[in-house]
Amino acid sequence: MPIGLCVLLNMHFLFSLFEFLQSYITHSLKVEGLRGIVTVPAKLESTSLVFAYGVDLFFTQIAPSRTYDSLTEDFSYALLLLTIVALVAAIFVTWVLSERKDLQEKWK
Repeated sequence: MPIGLCVLLNMHFLFSLFEFLQSYITHSLKVEGLRGIVTVPAKLESTSLVFAYGVDLFFTQIAPSRTYDSLTEDFSYALLLLTIVALVAAIFVTWVLSERKDLQEKWK
C-alpha cells in the first residue's frame, strides 16, 4: 500500500510516495505485459497459489502473514507427547479426587 510522506526540502514541501515492496507479492519484480492472473487455493490453510502471465511469467504461493497448518522442522514431538500424557494424567487424578469427594459427602 503506498504511503504518502511530506518531506521538507529547500523550505518547500515535496510530496512523495513511498511504496513498501513487501506489500506486493512480486516484491521488486515487474511482470511485463501482464495479460492475466490466475489464483487457486492450496491444500494448506489460508494459502493460495498465484500465477501471473504476460510477456513474463510469475508464480508464487501467498498466505496472510504465515501459514497456519505447517510445523517447523525443529518442532518438538516429544514435548507434545509429554504434554498430552500430562493432561490425561491430570484429568484422571482430578476425576479420582472428585469421585472420592462425592463419596465422602454421601457418607455424611
